[in-house]
Amino acid sequence: MAFRVLKYVVIFIIGVGVGCATMAVILRHTIDANAVIAKERVDEGSKDRTSEDSGVKRVYWRDIGEHLAIIGDLGFPVGTVLTIQGRWIVPVESGTVRDPYSRAVFKVTKINRNRVVDIVLPANRIFYQGPFDDRVRVRPNDGERWELRGYETGSNTGYPKGVLQETYGKTPMPSSPELLAISNHAYVCKFCYFSSRRMDDPE
Repeated sequence: MAFRVLKYVVIFIIGVGVGCATMAVILRHTIDANAVIAKERVDEGSKDRTSEDSGVKRVYWRDIGEHLAIIGDLGFPVGTVLTIQGRWIVPVESGTVRDPYSRAVFKVTKINRNRVVDIVLPANRIFYQGPFDDRVRVRPNDGERWELRGYETGSNTGYPKGVLQETYGKTPMPSSPELLAISNHAYVCKFCYFSSRRMDDPE
């Protein structure tokens, strides 16, 4: 009796394993087929461009990181871990009630201990990425010098024009700063840090 039960268990396990392997092969072929179709559409779109996107190079998203590298504001491919040093510049009348640091910037002076010039990162594109820890999270204060360890990444933000046009139709679109900020659908680069050190403090 026990042998018979064991036999059925082994057959069941083998069946599940074969089924999973088959599904994995089917899924892989489906993904590859989708990639081929998408790349063909990219090529076809490149041949038949409208006047609106004339001159815009089209790439398939899976090629990013494998065959293409996006260079961030700091001059390195996104995802490269870097140490930056710089100083906060916070205007007296900075931002709004919702976003008090919207006009604050971080003026980078060194990248990996190499001096640089003319690199300024807006405060609203600098994010803390790590375990919640107020000792690491940086709040912009004018004149303070900080060292941040992190990396650049990016994503598309805002809404395409078609979405807002269809949403509001003939109704005049509100001109609030928040809406104007999201009405531009574009790729935006940001710096995410996971450790920080105030330069004025002892190491």
